[in-house]
This record gives sequence, structure tokens and C-alpha cells, in this order.
Amino acid sequence: MKADLSDEKLAKWAALCEAATPGPWSVEPDGECPVLVAAVAPGARVFADPPGGSYPYNDRLLIAEQRTAMPALLAEVERLKRSLAESGTLIDVLKHQLDELGSQINP
Repeated sequence: MKADLSDEKLAKWAALCEAATPGPWSVEPDGECPVLVAAVAPGARVFADPPGGSYPYNDRLLIAEQRTAMPALLAEVERLKRSLAESGTLIDVLKHQLDELGSQINP
């Protein structure tokens, strides 16, 4: 399966990260509610009730971890896209230089 990493999708994800409570988040046991997802600040908590989730604790760990991982991954994707674009430009310049050298050798 190929991931949709279009500029629009990356911008949507970045906006979601920007609008969310700042990270990092953590998972903490809560005797009152077994579906606590993340403690995001003293007294502030995020709750979720995953219907039929087979691994709710692992789901909570993933949700909490993504708050820090997702911005880092988005930044890396953007860095790689810029690097790829720069590489393409460099390849074009080198092709042009090779063409010029070829015409000098074989006029």
C-alpha cells in the first residue's frame, strides 16, 4: 500500500498537530477511567473509548507517542522532499555541463 504523502495531506496533518495540545503526552493509569489516553498537562486529560479495541492499552501508547512522532516525521518528509528537488536541479545542471563538454570534444 502506497501512503498518501501529497502536499495537501501533509499540510492537513501539520495543521492537526499545530492545533492539538502541545506534546509530549504520556499514558497514565487512572483508577476512575480505564480508557485514559493521555495526560497532556496537570489536570488536563484526553480520553477515548475505543469500541471493540483488541489492545486498548497499546492503542493509548500509540496515540500518546504520535503527538511527538508525527511532527518529527512530517518535518523529515519535508526535508526529504526539498533534498529530492535540489538533487533534481543538480542533475539538470550536470546534464547541461556534460552536453557542453561533449560538444567541445566532438564539435
